[in-house]
Amino acid sequence: MATAGSSGQKRVAVFGGSFNPPHMGHVYVVAHVLATEPIDEVWMVPTCKHPFGKKLAPYEARYLMCGMVADLFGERARVSDIEARIEGGASWTVDTIARLMAENSQNSFALVIGSDLVGELDRWKEADRLREMVRLIVINRAGAPAEGPGPQIPDVSSSWIRDRLRQGESVRGWVPQEVAEACEREGWFRQ
Repeated sequence: MATAGSSGQKRVAVFGGSFNPPHMGHVYVVAHVLATEPIDEVWMVPTCKHPFGKKLAPYEARYLMCGMVADLFGERARVSDIEARIEGGASWTVDTIARLMAENSQNSFALVIGSDLVGELDRWKEADRLREMVRLIVINRAGAPAEGPGPQIPDVSSSWIRDRLRQGESVRGWVPQEVAEACEREGWFRQ
């Protein structure tokens, strides 16, 4: 079992995304990282306000659904509201990581990204600084070139889930049960 160091330092993998909504692919990523990496915890970081203006469900709904995913893993996963606390609500990855590191200087951090993002990483804000700040954990995604060993995450996307919900179709089996129930009850993504 992975344990935090004697100084109380935790090895944290930051898993950011829109989570619009979180689905079984996201659940797989958290499970995969916890099972295969020297990590104590995974912190899911839902985007508060997308830097490119992508339309998102209300932050509070996505935060709540991420909490439902994190709850599946007990104390080894949690949700961070770091991006909601950043002025203006929009943040670039390097800024989010810098703020997490400043607020949690006792911890070491890694960043989880999909293999579909590796090719565009050099275009990210301060990509070289980001690489110096954190170790990258690359997860192979279906439809993208593999970036090392390990299986691909299940081929499911949040946009596909939203389309099904808009059409009044069930998403059970594609999202955690609690997320499916909340989407149905609250009517999230029906418009």
